[in-house]
Amino acid sequence: MGKATNNSALSAFDKMAEKVNLEEARAAAYQELDADSVEDKFKKLEEESRDSEVDEELAAIKAKLGK
Repeated sequence: MGKATNNSALSAFDKMAEKVNLEEARAAAYQELDADSVEDKFKKLEEESRDSEVDEELAAIKAKLGK
């Protein structure tokens, strides 16, 4: 009877390990799908750079006007 209990415990452990692996794979897939592409990241950086340049120009104009 001890051997059957061991097999049952190992079988249950294997099933749990399989579930964990499945959930890890699912999480990795969701993360991959949610991640921005390299092109999207560059677009965001360019937009931030442009916004920064516009803010600098606006600050320079305000400084010239004394505001």
